[in-house]
Amino acid sequence: MNKLRLRQRQNFWGMGIMLFGLLACSAPAKPKEATYANPVLGGDFPDPSVIRAGDDFWATATTSEWAPIFPLLRSRDLVNWKIEGAVFTKRPEWSVGNYAAPELTEFRRRYLVYYVARKKDGPLTIAVASAARPGGPYTDHGPLVSQEMGSIDPDMTLDEAGDPHLIWKEDGDSRKKPAVIWAQKLNDDGTQLVGERKELIRNDAPWEGDSVEGPFVLRHREWFYLFYSGNGCCNTNCNYALGVARAKNLLGSWEKNPANPILAGNDTWKCPGHGSIVADAEGHQYLLYHAYSATDSIYVGRQTMLDAVTWSSDWPAINHGKGPSKRTMAPLGVPSLHGENTFFDDFTLSNLRPEWQWPSASEPNYQIISSGSGRIVLSPAAAWLRLVIAKTPSAWLPVAGNSCSGGGKKEITKTSSPGISPTHRKSFCV
Repeated sequence: MNKLRLRQRQNFWGMGIMLFGLLACSAPAKPKEATYANPVLGGDFPDPSVIRAGDDFWATATTSEWAPIFPLLRSRDLVNWKIEGAVFTKRPEWSVGNYAAPELTEFRRRYLVYYVARKKDGPLTIAVASAARPGGPYTDHGPLVSQEMGSIDPDMTLDEAGDPHLIWKEDGDSRKKPAVIWAQKLNDDGTQLVGERKELIRNDAPWEGDSVEGPFVLRHREWFYLFYSGNGCCNTNCNYALGVARAKNLLGSWEKNPANPILAGNDTWKCPGHGSIVADAEGHQYLLYHAYSATDSIYVGRQTMLDAVTWSSDWPAINHGKGPSKRTMAPLGVPSLHGENTFFDDFTLSNLRPEWQWPSASEPNYQIISSGSGRIVLSPAAAWLRLVIAKTPSAWLPVAGNSCSGGGKKEITKTSSPGISPTHRKSFCV
């Protein structure tokens, strides 16, 4: 069968398929009044990473078993984002799934993405890809580290001498063992590990539970700061939060903040964590991270949030210790353009737009009818399933009982119902 979905929150209505999310478009700056509301990316965008490249901000996020792998999102204001493409359109040859925790970085006039995938017949593994521009195209350089218990959540940073190091988590808690954050030096182009690895921290504080993960290292004044997340990240029983440690030298020794966690859930958002920090042109810092809505279904996903980083007594705070913000001042004076922006695809372009996803192991066979009639034909390898979606003046929804599997012809039927609630994301499966 073929499966095709929209990554972000969606509703079906009007002349096509509308996708609710936060996508970029232009708006006049309102420095004194402009605000934005979290999430800045609605829907499932976990483990976000962000960098600034000139006047643009670029971000990416986990895609798990979906392709295109690792979306590339661009923004001018950190609030309104647009998907420009992806790091990979197909799975790297050495891997079979679990595409997670991509970390963007600029290093020596190149752009690197360190990421996690499962090695064929092997454990979770960290690899790296590079490009001349943040929007790609990216060339994969293959695995860097593949420990028996799994290697996940990479970050790259420079030590006090300017030498690049990979920071990552050994996934010990998956085997009921301690979770350890490691550091090891990289070669001059950042694509191979050299030297010996060094343990930085492990889970030894009560709030961290069975895990520490999602490391991100930032140098601020004379200190290195290791932002990390602890405890259970996911699903209904999650208790994730974000803490920080500091050291004078990258390899330690590290001191954890006695006020940890510095970012925890509140009445609106729960289980916040696993993010990265970016500075605007004036040096103001912001954490891009994920969280679940505390008032909605977890199946909306871990949504991308933005909050300011401030400093006091050589320790950072996120949103002044109040937990994830609901609405606050826009970083660059540009407001979020809608509470929930819309996406429209009438299938008149020659290719699917980058907001669509499909299982990474099963790229759909599709044909967009070029006559401008607004039709897409999806066909699986098996000839017994064929589906045509056409634009109509009413919404399209699957007929009752269509589970996107089994034999026979699958129909899409027209309905005048108001469609799916815009507060719930749902995969569109064909």
